[in-house]
Amino acid sequence: MLDGLIICSDRKLFDEFTLQLSTDLTVFEYVQTVEDAQELANIQTFDYIIAAEKSSEEIYTRLTYLLQLESYKDLPVLCAHSNSTFEGRKKLWEIGVRDIIHLPISKEEIILRLERFLRDFSIPDSDERSIGMQGKLEDYSLIDIVQTLEQNQKTGILMLYHSRDEGRIWFKDGDIYDAELAAIENIEAILKMSTWMQGDFAITFVDEDYERKIFVDNQQILLDVLQHMDVRNKLLNSLPSKDESLLISPETDIYKVKEEELNYLRFFQGGQTISAFLSAFDDNEIILLEKVKEFIEKKILMTRQEFDSHTTEAEREFAETGLKNVFKKLFRGKPASKKESQKSEDTSANKKIDEDHDKDEEAEDPKQYIFRIQSVEIDKFKQLIKNL
Repeated sequence: MLDGLIICSDRKLFDEFTLQLSTDLTVFEYVQTVEDAQELANIQTFDYIIAAEKSSEEIYTRLTYLLQLESYKDLPVLCAHSNSTFEGRKKLWEIGVRDIIHLPISKEEIILRLERFLRDFSIPDSDERSIGMQGKLEDYSLIDIVQTLEQNQKTGILMLYHSRDEGRIWFKDGDIYDAELAAIENIEAILKMSTWMQGDFAITFVDEDYERKIFVDNQQILLDVLQHMDVRNKLLNSLPSKDESLLISPETDIYKVKEEELNYLRFFQGGQTISAFLSAFDDNEIILLEKVKEFIEKKILMTRQEFDSHTTEAEREFAETGLKNVFKKLFRGKPASKKESQKSEDTSANKKIDEDHDKDEEAEDPKQYIFRIQSVEIDKFKQLIKNL
């Protein structure tokens, strides 16, 4: 059982927390002021603190006092607010806040955030590790986090989570020592993770040494990140939306595609987005986006709308010849086999009509057939229609 202290000026917010988040493993106690929290510490101990206010400045003022008290100074803190700036969040981070939730937020997401928050500090550490700041990449960019760790000369591991991807960056006294993302390593991994605009991050501070694999200073790495982002954004702006499906053109001759490009192109069979394409391959994103642009310019790839409205030469030819055949069947008059037997029984006038009709057939002019419908008996014309 974990006991949590919720401090906020609005009782309704506390009621919402208890309604949505209370379980058999978590119990919340409410206080409205830091003075109330100080009095409560004399009769009860807590495992963590949740501070909730409209602005980060209000939370900072309360926690600055509260975390100086012996009963609360070592407790992990989760903050929830609806109004803040990066500088305001940075101040909370620097006094030891582990996670910041920006309100409003769905019930499902806040439960996941709280579960992660509780899990991180409820499991005893087996080595000299301590959990640092956690948060959303929507609130803190990778550049923000790197600069903060550098300024505070922190040693630890920065974990980044984006969809199903998980990456790590190792810091020693604020300097970047190593990075990895699946099979991608070093600066390439950092460039890839710098494009994550959504996801989560968590920092674990460690008291240990590890091998340095990146020997470029942080400022140069951040300059590379900014340049990479600039080129990437320009390419994305020149392409369809990264969440729009692209398909292989039906007129693409797959045998004429270069061997090294086939894997890229096959990915779009059945329709795939640029966003999914970037996640599927470990190559530099600039190279991947340039390849997509090349495919589109060569009309090898097209959007779903273009694909649906596109007709190949073969389809157009079929439509034209098919339409002509329909006109022939509708307006040619009697079938040839019956016409031959009818000739022996017709009068000379009817023979003349049939001879003219034969000439019209040879000309294959539908306009001629239209004016000769009257020469066909109504019942036979109906039968012709049924036989089509």
